[in-house]
Amino acid sequence: MHVLRECVQFARSLNPNIETELQTNGLFECPEDTAWIARNFNMVWFSLDGPAEINNKHRPDKEGRGRTRDVETNLKEVAKEASVGIRSTIVEETVSDQVGVVEYYYELGIKHLAFNPVIRPICRKVKETMAVRRDREAESSACRLQPGKAGQ
Repeated sequence: MHVLRECVQFARSLNPNIETELQTNGLFECPEDTAWIARNFNMVWFSLDGPAEINNKHRPDKEGRGRTRDVETNLKEVAKEASVGIRSTIVEETVSDQVGVVEYYYELGIKHLAFNPVIRPICRKVKETMAVRRDREAESSACRLQPGKAGQ
């Protein structure tokens, strides 16, 4: 938190009217930190992927515990002084129930939402390299993917 305070102080020394935003998991060390964040950021984005049963699974704390209720409490506290929003990753459990997820955020009083789809990692172990090879027999500009070495 010390570094964050220094960054905000330095930014304000350069421009006293600077608008500040924070992206956070919403887990703060103490109520004083929550209050400081509320006073010193114009916009605070909380990472929340849906109701507790979903968010706790995807965003456990360092000890593996679900802390969604703590995030909700901090979000409501910050919202008393700053604008708050949710950055939500669309996960397998929520992809077919975005209406329910948005209703949950509405019940929290959220007016700003950002959605991001979950991206599966690209397979890094590929047995064969796929290379584009021109179909010379057809004498067309159509290409097809065939196993082989890149650059053939």
